[in-house]
Amino acid sequence: MADPAVAAKGGLSGTVAYPTTKAATVMVAAKYAAGLKDDGFTVISLRPGVVNTTATAADPDAANAVFKRVVDMHVSRGQKPDVLTPAQSVEAQLRVIDAGGPEQNGAFLSYDGDLTK
Repeated sequence: MADPAVAAKGGLSGTVAYPTTKAATVMVAAKYAAGLKDDGFTVISLRPGVVNTTATAADPDAANAVFKRVVDMHVSRGQKPDVLTPAQSVEAQLRVIDAGGPEQNGAFLSYDGDLTK
């Protein structure tokens, strides 16, 4: 949702803050990656995937409606997203972190380790 082309086609104009802050955090991580690489640090950004967090929402019905729109947006673009539980997403991200190294410094990676464009 931080991809401008996806945002323009997605129709979720009410979700301005989320992709804006997501894009900003990716840039912050890239800047830290550049600044800390000589000190031996590897800094990456991780996309957690399509994670169903509706069970913990203050208003589960509203959260389910928004989540359905997000999944439908992916499907309308010909994608079949893996819908993950929070635990599945965290486990997958930890595998990416554990397998990471200097070659991923500054990268924006998916929860499954694929490079996100």
